[in-house]
Amino acid sequence: MPNVSAEHLASPPPPAKADAPARDAVVGLKARIGRAVVGPTVPWMVLLLLWPGPPANAQDPSPFMDLWLTPDQQGRLAFERGDYARAAKLFADPMWRGIAAYRAYDYLAAAEAFRQIGTATGRFALGNAEAHNHAYEKATAEAPWYVVPADKKWFTRLAVAAAIVEALERLDLGFPKVEGDALRDLARARKVLGSEH
Repeated sequence: MPNVSAEHLASPPPPAKADAPARDAVVGLKARIGRAVVGPTVPWMVLLLLWPGPPANAQDPSPFMDLWLTPDQQGRLAFERGDYARAAKLFADPMWRGIAAYRAYDYLAAAEAFRQIGTATGRFALGNAEAHNHAYEKATAEAPWYVVPADKKWFTRLAVAAAIVEALERLDLGFPKVEGDALRDLARARKVLGSEH
């Protein structure tokens, strides 16, 4: 049995030569972590002390919103909060601006936004906004509307048929006038068809 003294039991054995790189890596990692935690924390602490904090009212815009969000994104946030008047001012897209103004009961601003849209949906929304603004002549000029009561089926069908007949009469349709070479070709075809009987 080897001779073991109390000194040998109290001190750890000397590391083997193979453990030296591992020990150096651990010491280096601890030093890097310590610098990463200690170094940047001072500027962050100063920034936290100088930051004014969140706005007092959730409806107030944050000064940092312009840095991170586009006007449409800010408008969407206001729209989802139910702040339609603010959303109408923030939106850049005319359709969303019109919808927000419409929901804020600002029918003039909604009509102005919808007027910029050339699609059928935009014209329909424009007619709606004009009708809510009691500008019925403008509303029906954009999208001709007919008020048809639907409580009696026979009367509903009669009113729809009358509206269709009125619209067709306004078109002033007639037979085409045939002139020149087309008239001679028509006379020749008539003669050929008449001689076949």
